[in-house]
Amino acid sequence: MASAIDGGANAAIRARDLTVAEESDRALLRRVDLGIWDAAWLVRGGERD
Repeated sequence: MASAIDGGANAAIRARDLTVAEESDRALLRRVDLGIWDAAWLVRGGERD
């Protein structure tokens, strides 16, 4: 019984770690998207739409 509980706890930890990694990837992609948008804005001379 204890090993089943330990196995479930380990699975929950792995799932949490994966979620944290996915969130980090999403944050990086948001920064890249903002960087591309900023570059396009500068190319247009910083003018507003």
